[in-house]
Amino acid sequence: MRWHRRPIQRGLWLLCGLLLSQLTWATTPVSLQLRWLHQFQFAGYYAAIHKGFYAQEGLEVTLKQGGVGIEPVTEVLSGRAQFGVSNAGLIADYLNGRSVLMLAPIFQHSPNVLLVRGDVATPAELADAGPIALMGGDQDIDLKAMFVNEGIPLQRLAFTEAGGHLDDLVNGKVKAIHAYLSNEPFELELRGVPYSVLKPQTYGMDFYSDVLFTEQDYAKAHPEVVAAFRRASFRGWQYALQHSDEIITLIEQHYNSQGKTRAHLQFEASIIKKLIQPELIELGHSNIGRWQFIANTFVSFGLAPANKKLEPFFYQPDKNRDWALLYPYLLVSAVVLLLLASVVWYIHRINRRLRLALQQQSVVETRLRESELRYRVFFETAPSAGLVWTEGFVVTDWNHRAEEMFGWKRSQVIGRNFFEFLIPESVKSQLQPELEGLLQRNIRPHAINEVQTEDGRVIVCEWFNDWLPDVPGKGYEVISLAIDITQRLQIEQALQRSERRYRMLTRCATSPAVQGGEG
Repeated sequence: MRWHRRPIQRGLWLLCGLLLSQLTWATTPVSLQLRWLHQFQFAGYYAAIHKGFYAQEGLEVTLKQGGVGIEPVTEVLSGRAQFGVSNAGLIADYLNGRSVLMLAPIFQHSPNVLLVRGDVATPAELADAGPIALMGGDQDIDLKAMFVNEGIPLQRLAFTEAGGHLDDLVNGKVKAIHAYLSNEPFELELRGVPYSVLKPQTYGMDFYSDVLFTEQDYAKAHPEVVAAFRRASFRGWQYALQHSDEIITLIEQHYNSQGKTRAHLQFEASIIKKLIQPELIELGHSNIGRWQFIANTFVSFGLAPANKKLEPFFYQPDKNRDWALLYPYLLVSAVVLLLLASVVWYIHRINRRLRLALQQQSVVETRLRESELRYRVFFETAPSAGLVWTEGFVVTDWNHRAEEMFGWKRSQVIGRNFFEFLIPESVKSQLQPELEGLLQRNIRPHAINEVQTEDGRVIVCEWFNDWLPDVPGKGYEVISLAIDITQRLQIEQALQRSERRYRMLTRCATSPAVQGGEG
């Protein structure tokens, strides 16, 4: 009798729920190794603990404060911590064979900068100005690469290690120091010391920072713990960015090991929010093109081997997640014989749907590969200069015609923000809101604007923009095609000038004064 089936199933599941409610599941203890001493840089993790986000995922999290001589990667690989916070150098650890798994970059842009005493506008001006204090090892590769990108050999620079750090800069012992944009500038402002800031991202070195990671074997053995920790950490960061004053009070009460003032923490919070860009970019978003660019930078400095696949470096959030969550329920159902038939039926139904989904996915992937091949042929043979870009105006593709028209090779621009090298300063303020609107998918701007080439020329291009079809895991991408209309505009302007002269001569020839003179 079919009309009895659903009530029976509902009753069985209700019984299962009552049994499960009587069970007490133990929380899983894990620890997170921070990069440095407690400060707003780690606000999201404080929020996840005190707002109960970790506890809701069944986790008991201990935060391990960083400091001099504490290396997060070493702590995680040794098992003294299950998770850590590193910088973009994590990719070099992976390339050198260390078993790290990148979970998410929290900061879309690195706060690592050079603070220069006085008015110094460019790396070239700083090159011969005096000693430059950097951290040892490979921790300041983005700062060194900034000089290399500007054609300044590292042998020309006077690198040193500043024991006094900020005091060495103030006292004139060094001309520049490595610093965090969210920290040392506040101290210089308080002291009234004039300074300049040189940002690597201004010169093509736009690295990620504060990268959340774990160990690969741990992730394989405990996929549900890794997924839960990542989810709760994201919730913590979202809360901290939306309630910064509340979290600053929390830091003052529980985590202010450096004795920072509230004003200092507020300054730090405002800078970090700009580095994360939560209004524009999804929290934890990671672009494989940018990571490849960062990896190539470490390879170029001889700090990592080349030609190693990056795919194992990236965390796959959906892998093994759903089935692992079913294990406790299957154990309970094995004890309760009355539930066995319902559980088997349920699993059979899910498997059938999964097989159908896999078959459909295979068809979609085949069509996607064919579409990608057609796109590649069209893109590379197009008569227009073409570039593909994504959030943050980061270039992900660049065709042969773009190399000819603009001068930069594809390998020079992949992973870079094209606003930094292609768009003249005179039109940036006009173009930025239009292109940001394009990423919002509410406009398709057709534009005519000036473009600067690698050899310093300024040309005028007509642009046609549209979105590429969505690809899971890649985010929105925009294709922009450009036609050089500089010569056409010059001809049109010359023609307009000629027409104006012709009309002037015509008016003069037919004016009364001229006619009277002829009589």
